[in-house]
Formats: sequence, structure tokens, C-alpha cells
Amino acid sequence: MSELRIGLAVEGGTDALVLQAGLDAFLDKPFVAVQLQPEVPPGKTGAGWGGVFWWCRQVGTLGYETLDSNPMLEHIDLAIIQIDADVAAMSYESANISKAPNDDLPCDCPCPPASDTVHALQKVVRGWLAPSQPGKKAVICIPSKCIEAWVAAALYGTSDSGVLEDLECSYDIVNYLHRKPSRERLVKMQSEPGKAPRLRKIKTRFQKAQPRITSSWAFVTQACPQAKAFQKAVVQAVQDTGLARG
Repeated sequence: MSELRIGLAVEGGTDALVLQAGLDAFLDKPFVAVQLQPEVPPGKTGAGWGGVFWWCRQVGTLGYETLDSNPMLEHIDLAIIQIDADVAAMSYESANISKAPNDDLPCDCPCPPASDTVHALQKVVRGWLAPSQPGKKAVICIPSKCIEAWVAAALYGTSDSGVLEDLECSYDIVNYLHRKPSRERLVKMQSEPGKAPRLRKIKTRFQKAQPRITSSWAFVTQACPQAKAFQKAVVQAVQDTGLARG
């Protein structure tokens, strides 16, 4: 059985790790993950959701009808484009983007339900890809409000029911992970000269958490409907592209 090559265009490296953990849980074919965005080493598109925006513009404006026929993705069987739903509350200016194709941010909706904002933001991402369409091989993944909600559900959902309350509508999940004891903390406060302290995700801790995310994935999809939607979209894409028969 040949390996699937799954390209990940994501906000950051820890997001890629969480997606891989989910894929490990439900894909019945072996796969290798290829990080398309952020580039390694860092490239001109940068990181964060602004980096995903520029990556989408880069591949979407080459003139191909869909990403299925785009030569930039010819060695990729499936492309996953991920941004968090909290982007819906932001402006392009906050990511130093002055030439967006549409004036469609912010686009956040009342939450719950999280799905209203997710659907609005999916439309925004499709606009970033214009004039190309996603096609069969591309999946737009939008965790709400952030992918760390999936992590919190996997690691703490069965022991701390409080974290599950309006989980997909909470802007406090990263802070929640930061407040954990230092030995298990996935996020730490980082200070840089001349800049305000900010929370930074610890990649090695996310790597260590991957097996638990994978083993708890069924629970994650119950606690976070957008994780279930992501799984459904990937499975459907694998079927639509004929990869399930490979």
C-alpha cells in the first residue's frame, strides 16, 4: 500500500503536529506529512494566518482552475489548509496585509454555534485562493476558536469537564494550557527586548502530546464538532480523489 503525501499549509508547526495526530487516528492508509506552510526554513510568506494568506495567494493566482491541476501541488495527494476561527475577528491590517482580494474580514458571527463563523471564514479562504477553486484534493480546516481546543479536549476533557463548556467558543484555551503545572505546560510566556511578553507554544511538548491526541481522537470529535467536520472532509476528499483505492 503506497503512502499518501499530505501537504499541510498551516499557521505554525504545532498546528501541523495536532493535525498529524488526528490523521493518525482515522486514516486507514499510511501517509507522510509535508509541511508546505510555514516554509522550513522560513520563507517569504512568513508564519501565522498571514502566512497562510500569502501561500494561498501564491498558489491560487497561477491561473489553474483548481488546486488539483496546480503544478505547485503535483507531488501532493491531499492539501490541508488550516487557520483558526479566531481569525474571523481580526482585520487584514493586523497581519500587515494591505492587498487582500476582498474586504471580508472581520467576519465573525455569534458563538455558539461555532459553525456559522467557520462557514464564513471558509468562504474567506476560498477568496484567498481565487481565481482557483480548492478542487477535490484540498481541505479547508478551521478549528474553533483555535486548534488548541482539540488539544485541551484530548488531554484534559475527561478529567476537567469545565474545559468542555462552550469549548469551541472560548478565546481562553491557550491561556488555559499555560496555567497548567510547568511540567506539563504546552505554552510558556516569552519575553523579548522591546516587545510585550507573549505566549509561545512549546513544540517538543506538542510532539510528546501527539499519541494522546491520537488515542483520544474519538472523544475530541465529540467535544469539538469542527474536529469531526475536519475528519469527514478528509475522508471525503480521499474518496473523491480515488486515493482510497490506491
